[in-house]
Amino acid sequence: MNLLEEKLYEIVAAEIDRGDIFSGLYTKAFSDVGGDKQLALATYIKMRVKQLMAEYVDYAREKEAQDEITKSIIENQQKIEQERNTNFLRTENSVYSKEEVDKSPALQYLMSQQVKQLQQDIQKDKRHAFVSVNGVNYTRSEVENNPDLRWRFKYLLK
Repeated sequence: MNLLEEKLYEIVAAEIDRGDIFSGLYTKAFSDVGGDKQLALATYIKMRVKQLMAEYVDYAREKEAQDEITKSIIENQQKIEQERNTNFLRTENSVYSKEEVDKSPALQYLMSQQVKQLQQDIQKDKRHAFVSVNGVNYTRSEVENNPDLRWRFKYLLK
């Protein structure tokens, strides 16, 4: 008998001591042995240990699958982070890592220009219609500055 099996027998013994006997399983054991109570209890214990072993195996398989999923997620996050650091700055012809940008003032300037352009694009987008109510278009800033509209579209402002 291995350690796991021994622990499972201890669990079943504790269940019996508390009076936590699964009536369906005990009835089957009682029926299988032809009505002998002592033999029924012994059979019940074996059946219950076998049942717990099956539950443990199922749990172990599920845990292993979850661990594999977690491992895969972590690996993907690491790949994404590595990709971010590797492809930190993109131009028409090249891709630069974060280290390359940090070391080069010219690349830092190029990066700042890209950031400025992105900020301008965001500002331009804010001037365009953000929501439409009864055929009237409102910009994001109009929604943000109007309490009634802000309350009405708070979920869009997040």
